[in-house]
Amino acid sequence: MVAYLATGGVAVAQTSASAPSSNQAESLKGVVPVPQNSDAADEEEARRNAEAQAAATEQPGATNELRRFETPVIVQTKGSDDILVTGSRLRDGDKTQRLTVIDAKEIRDRGVTTVEELIRTLPQNVATIGAVTNDRSRGQLTSMSGRPVVSPVGALGVSAANLGGVGAGNTLVLVNGRRIAGAAGIEQGFVNLNGIPLTAIERVEISNGGQSAIYGADAMGGVINFILKKNYVGTTISASRKETSSGARDTRISVYTGRGWGSGNLSASVEFGAIEPVVNARTGYVTNNYAPRFGGDSNYDKRSFSSGTEPGTAIQPAVFDPRTGQQVSPQTGLTVPAGFTGAPKRSDLIQVGLNSSRDFVPEFAGPRTRTVSGTLTFDQKITDRLSIFATGLYSRSKNTQASGLFRGLSVSLAPGQYYNPFAAFGLSSFSWASQVNYFPKSEIEDGSLVPAEIANTSASWNVNGGISYDFGKAAKLQLVYTKSESSTQGSGDEIGSIVGFSTDAKSPTGYSCYSFLLANNRIPANQRDAYQAAFDRQCRALTSTDPNVAFNPWRRGATGGGADIRTFLYPYVVDDLGSKLDNIEARLTGQLLALPGGTVTYAAGAEYSRNGLKNTAVSNLAGPDPVTERRAAFAEVNLPILGRGYDLPLAKRLIFNMALRRDITSSNGAIGTVNNVPVDNGGQIIYGKNEFSRTTPAWGLLWSPTNTIDVRAKFTRGFKAPPPTQLYSVNGGRITQTTITDDPYYKCTTDCLRFSNGRSYAVPQVNAANPDLRPERSRQQIYSISWLPSGALSGLNVAVTYNRNRIRDQFGTIQDLGTFLPQVEILKMPLFYPRAANGKVTQFNFVRYNIIGSNYESMTYEASYLFNTDVGSFQPKIVYVDNMVAETIALREDQKIDQRGRILGVDRYKVVGSLQWNIDKVSTNLFVYHTPSYLNDYMSFFAAGQQRNPELITRVKPLTTVDLSVSWVVSDRLNLQLAGRNILKADAPFTVVDSLPYDTARYNIEGRSVVLTARANF
Repeated sequence: MVAYLATGGVAVAQTSASAPSSNQAESLKGVVPVPQNSDAADEEEARRNAEAQAAATEQPGATNELRRFETPVIVQTKGSDDILVTGSRLRDGDKTQRLTVIDAKEIRDRGVTTVEELIRTLPQNVATIGAVTNDRSRGQLTSMSGRPVVSPVGALGVSAANLGGVGAGNTLVLVNGRRIAGAAGIEQGFVNLNGIPLTAIERVEISNGGQSAIYGADAMGGVINFILKKNYVGTTISASRKETSSGARDTRISVYTGRGWGSGNLSASVEFGAIEPVVNARTGYVTNNYAPRFGGDSNYDKRSFSSGTEPGTAIQPAVFDPRTGQQVSPQTGLTVPAGFTGAPKRSDLIQVGLNSSRDFVPEFAGPRTRTVSGTLTFDQKITDRLSIFATGLYSRSKNTQASGLFRGLSVSLAPGQYYNPFAAFGLSSFSWASQVNYFPKSEIEDGSLVPAEIANTSASWNVNGGISYDFGKAAKLQLVYTKSESSTQGSGDEIGSIVGFSTDAKSPTGYSCYSFLLANNRIPANQRDAYQAAFDRQCRALTSTDPNVAFNPWRRGATGGGADIRTFLYPYVVDDLGSKLDNIEARLTGQLLALPGGTVTYAAGAEYSRNGLKNTAVSNLAGPDPVTERRAAFAEVNLPILGRGYDLPLAKRLIFNMALRRDITSSNGAIGTVNNVPVDNGGQIIYGKNEFSRTTPAWGLLWSPTNTIDVRAKFTRGFKAPPPTQLYSVNGGRITQTTITDDPYYKCTTDCLRFSNGRSYAVPQVNAANPDLRPERSRQQIYSISWLPSGALSGLNVAVTYNRNRIRDQFGTIQDLGTFLPQVEILKMPLFYPRAANGKVTQFNFVRYNIIGSNYESMTYEASYLFNTDVGSFQPKIVYVDNMVAETIALREDQKIDQRGRILGVDRYKVVGSLQWNIDKVSTNLFVYHTPSYLNDYMSFFAAGQQRNPELITRVKPLTTVDLSVSWVVSDRLNLQLAGRNILKADAPFTVVDSLPYDTARYNIEGRSVVLTARANF
């Protein structure tokens, strides 16, 4: 077990240490921490440091003079062989990199109850995925085309980390230094943080540097490593209760127990959690109409007829200015007049405005959650050299929330349906069916329709086990196997229409009812019959000419005639999602030779991984349940050039670290169908294979010019192979038709489309693969300098870090390109629009391609000072992150979009301050979080490199929140803690995001919260 003796505020591994708090001093007595595989001089100094630190906490007012060349303090329990060091496979770690370490005590001091909350407190993190943020229409769970990456059921209960704003898919999350399966069914591969129980965590180690040379792909933005508790003897029972000003509650009970014997240890934990969601009305969300706050501007009236009315309303779209895209008239609807009954004619309908719509505000935000999780760790020495070890992690949560019933029922009435007053294409030039929105208010009131809930059950488990053989200092061999899975399944009844329409030449009407899920066998077998029956009922209700069979959306009350509202109840299973990971690794570590500055250590090995994905949306594009395999070989070495015993001018210590990894990634997927027969019509899928290989190096330097100053430099490269949906398509090679309009390079004559006034002509559209698509790659440089003075300034810790990351060859679509370039420029590109000799476009290629990429630069300033007084020890700390560059570049360096200070980007800076006060058996911690002002351009879009609708951009006020926690060691067996978050109840800065009056990515809508926790040790 690794114990970092740095607790007040964020500790910096390998570069700083501070006296343990009074809560921890007792546990250090008699413990002599000894680093494994270190030189004798290192061992002796570490021993002296630990003794001095423990003594400092026992003597109020004593100085804590920090010694130099400190190393991570490792408490080696007999039987424990798996030493975990983030960002390195070396047994003694990589001293040239700088980690942020948050131990179990500081996690408790922050007053958080979940891993998601903990990660949101990091100034480096951008909260783009989690809680109610997942409901956004624009965000990381929504593609550029506006379609969701995963269904609402699959997104329920998902949370992710996003270090530096480079994307959740580029932030690697590990447990005990090893990969686990990503969030169920989500192709980006990021881990669902809600599958990791907070109470089981010993510490969290965070590296803001790319780590592809160590861990492979997906680590271009940084690594978060959750180290689970292990090697414990005894039992700890804890219980906590959180109450909030928003009505949300969180109750947790956990038990952690362990037993040790002479050659091994077995530890286990179990946690039960219950979360009640936020009550929207208590957060200030009481209406969707914000127009009065903006002088009556209809753009801010977020009410919609889509939430349904009684009687129903057919929507007439809002009118937009084609030049600016600005809405010039509000949305209106068509409904029947008061007192009308029966089937209306078109002339019977009246036009109504949004004041007649239903101002729907959901009662709750986010799901109600019930969670059970557990961990198990085992270490056993078989002989003095041979040992085995295993770790298991399991989490299962059930998430429920109000069904879509409250959002209204949208039905598409076929032409000729008894209650449909519109002809084909009467409401839309794109659909012959007529969409009407209805809310079953009367049916709910009279009890004929009982509001239901949708629910999902998310489960994740991770098991890794291994065997190690220690040959001595020269070598140690480890074989480790990891198997991990995550799954999400939705269940429950929903009210809605599952019927669409497709062209059918055999039908007398020219169309027939259609369901993609049924046509492609996407419904689980045990629910298919019920789903099919609901589809058949709805098809009859939406097409019938019989007034008793057809559904009447114009009625008032359940007795208004036509099909019963329960016709539209159906088993709600949008997705059965899953992600799988199998990994096996062989690693050899040890010492090579002794240099004047210390011993050269090395690590070398190989690994094989297999990732599987189960997601209907992905399978529909790339083929059923795509699988990606990765084979890799790696090596790493530490070269201590100068070390202890040297006293050269400006050269007290010099260490080099070098790492190299070779990855070969391969996958199989659909590249088309035989004879281009659609899968829907029984077409047989043709599969292809892609393979990418990449060598990623990393170099590191640690130079100590004095005993109090460390200078570090780290250079890394990274990569990410294209995921299946970027490489494959069941529609590959299929040809459809598209239209070219206002082509400046070709003027149509006889080939113009009718009614286009000579502006448009038709060309084939080909869903083509791009054989030149390259993996994304990154280059990162990190420079840091830290100062830990001795003497009168002992206890001061100052550090400055510069981080520069260049990501290149990012994947893009033609929709992405339209963000940067005008259409006239895109039409020049032969990749998309090849042309004949006369200049006419011969076809439109819908392909993936590589843009230049993104640039990120930041400076992080950290300062803390630990000092002792007669009234206890104090440690103030401040962390300031200055995001200097965050930009995306298209095809030329001048085609840039700055993402800083915008609602969907990173903040220009972030500040986190803290103050810890320890006296006797009481520890008090104060945290201050500041988010600066930024621009809400959520309703403004970039097109052709310009931001459209600048008048819709508003500035959001800054936000400062204060957290406070107090811990009291009542006795050797009992500890109590009272923690408050946002204790001053800072209100959310007003800003409109979709229908919400605040930004959930930056503001915790729980408001003020108080958590009472009790821990008992036996």
